[in-house]
Amino acid sequence: MHAEQTLRIEIVAAGLLAVITPSIACGASPADGRATLEELSGRFESLSSTHGWVADTVYAYPDDRALALRAWRTVHGGEALWILAGIHGEEPAGPNAIAESIDAIAALGERQAVVLMPLNNPQGYVNNWRYLNMQ
Repeated sequence: MHAEQTLRIEIVAAGLLAVITPSIACGASPADGRATLEELSGRFESLSSTHGWVADTVYAYPDDRALALRAWRTVHGGEALWILAGIHGEEPAGPNAIAESIDAIAALGERQAVVLMPLNNPQGYVNNWRYLNMQ
């Protein structure tokens, strides 16, 4: 996502509406404006360090543990809104929009159980691959 673009995401679940409107992608890469993995991780980790969410490692690549697939969830149970993004590594808009909107997502998590998996293909994201192990 380029600096002049905006992305609007609407989340509707259990009668709740949250509108997230990030202005630009956080961080920058010369190629396409995506945030670095470190920038994304810092924003996502703030859910546990600042907002009390539970962080889980779903999968860690054996050859590079830094590229772990991570999930965050609110501490309260019940029906949950699942937010998944970053499945295709060459499509960075979802993870970047979530990173920019982390405070709005945390606020939603105060009213509704939420499970967030914002980057489901970290290896693809870092390498700008649609699928795993592509060159």
